[in-house]
Amino acid sequence: MLLGNFQTKPNSLHVYEAGFNLNGQGDEHTPKKIKSDKVQNISINIYGNKENIEKIAKLIDVEKLNSAMVK
Repeated sequence: MLLGNFQTKPNSLHVYEAGFNLNGQGDEHTPKKIKSDKVQNISINIYGNKENIEKIAKLIDVEKLNSAMVK
């Protein structure tokens, strides 16, 4: 489950990168538009069989998580 600004296509390692990595915000040298003490993206991995994943996913309050992120 990806919340926030993520790339819509995976990179060569099959990972969906956070949007801020493309504008230099993911390195240690570029001045940051949003400081690292703010939540910009949330990635949640749920492992198990499909039925149990769906049960758990329904319990996640996406609206509340989205409201906690800085955009």
